[in-house]
Order: sequence, then structure tokens, then C-alpha cells
Amino acid sequence: MVDVQETYRRLEPVHLVFALVWGLGMSLPIAAHWSTGPAMVASLFALDAAGLALVHLSGPAASIVVTPRHVIVRNPFRRYVIPRSLVEGVDTDTHFTPHLLVRDARSIRLAALNLNLPRGYQMNAGRHQRQGVTSMLDRVPEEPNGGPVERCIRYGYLVLAVAAVGSAVAACRYLLSIDPM
Repeated sequence: MVDVQETYRRLEPVHLVFALVWGLGMSLPIAAHWSTGPAMVASLFALDAAGLALVHLSGPAASIVVTPRHVIVRNPFRRYVIPRSLVEGVDTDTHFTPHLLVRDARSIRLAALNLNLPRGYQMNAGRHQRQGVTSMLDRVPEEPNGGPVERCIRYGYLVLAVAAVGSAVAACRYLLSIDPM
């Protein structure tokens, strides 16, 4: 058995810059309200953490791993394990987000290849991504295998999203209820 794999994790400069700006930007109101009391500081920290969690879910939480036996697609809330023998390619032309074409099954959205493009930007930039996944498939020698496509929910990221949204809503409700004096 060949122990080779290729991994693509979505980590774009826009995610890093946004996380840095958000994290450092939220430190200013936290520092300004440090003496106001623990409830105010905790609410601002909750907003900061929620924003950083949502940035993580929009980018680095998604990845694609190609092994000799499987292609593993980790979207933020779902994970797919596809036998290599069922993979037919990548479709970047018919959807906004590229999809992995799977024989006898629905195509699988590749969130790791989702472009952060403004409206009106040419969508053919996805062909570079197709070439990237195709070259990953070419570089990792395929071993014969079979079986069905495995689908499972990524409960940890689901809990993270619910906690981030819940804490942001609670923090905003608290901050909006404060009397400005």
C-alpha cells in the first residue's frame, strides 16, 4: 500500500486579514470598556470569539484530501469519503461552487474551492481549481477499491456554529439593553 496523500485546505489571505482585523479591532472596545464591568467585557469577548469562529467556518474548516483509496471532502458541516473508483472529475462550469462528480451519485459541493469573488467577476477562475484537484488525483496513485460514498455530519462544527451565533445574539441583546447614560 502506498502511503501518499495530497491535502488542500482553504486558507486565503482574505480569511487571515479579516480574522486579524476582526480580532484586533474588537480589542479596542474591549480595552475601552475594561473598567465598565465584567458583563460588558464578556459580551465583547463573545462577539469577538463568534466572529473568529464564523471566519474559520467560512474558510479553513473546509478541505480536500486525496489518498490512494479515497477522496475525503470536508465541508464545514458535512464530511464525505468517496472511493477513488467512483470519482469522475470536477465540475466548475454549472455551479457557483465547484462540485466533485461521483458516478451513480449526486455531485458533492467542494466548499474548499469556493471562491470569494465579487458579483460580476468572471467565474472561469474555477478552472484553476479544477486543475489543482485533477493534479492532486494524478499525483496520488490510485489503488483499487469499492464501496459506497460515506456521508456524515461534522457535529463539532455544527455545535461551533450554533454556539457562535447564539453567543453573538446574546451579546448583542445585552449590549443593546444597556442604558447609554
